[in-house]
Amino acid sequence: MNSISLLNPADIFKLLDSLISVIQSRGAVVVCALPWLRSLLLQHASRIVSQESSLVVLNSLYRLIALQLASNLDFIFAGITDDGVGEFDTVTPVIYKDKDEGEEEGSEDAMETDQEDEEREDSSGVSDN
Repeated sequence: MNSISLLNPADIFKLLDSLISVIQSRGAVVVCALPWLRSLLLQHASRIVSQESSLVVLNSLYRLIALQLASNLDFIFAGITDDGVGEFDTVTPVIYKDKDEGEEEGSEDAMETDQEDEEREDSSGVSDN
C-alpha cells in the first residue's frame, strides 16, 4: 500500500474509478478492495476532493455506503423482530410475587443462626471449614 503514495495524479483517479467499480460489483473481492480504497482516500484526499470530476465518483461511493448500511440495518432489525416480539404481538409481563410473612420468618431464623455461628467461630478461632 506504500505504492499508493507514489501515484501520479492521473493514476490516482484511474485507481479510484477501478476500486469503485470493484466495490459496485459486490463480489468477494470487495473485502480486498476496501483497504486499498481507504489508503487511497487517506493519502490523496485533498487531491481527489480538489477535482470537480471526482465529485461524481465520491457521490456514487457515498450512495453505495448508504445503501449497504441501510440493508445491513434492515437485516439486523428483521432478525430482532423474527426472534423477539412481532409488531402486533403483545408482551406478557413477568410478575414477581413477594414471599409470605411465614416464609420470611424462616429466612430471618437462618440469618440469626449464621450470625451465631460466626460469633462462635470468632470466639473460638476455629472454623467449620
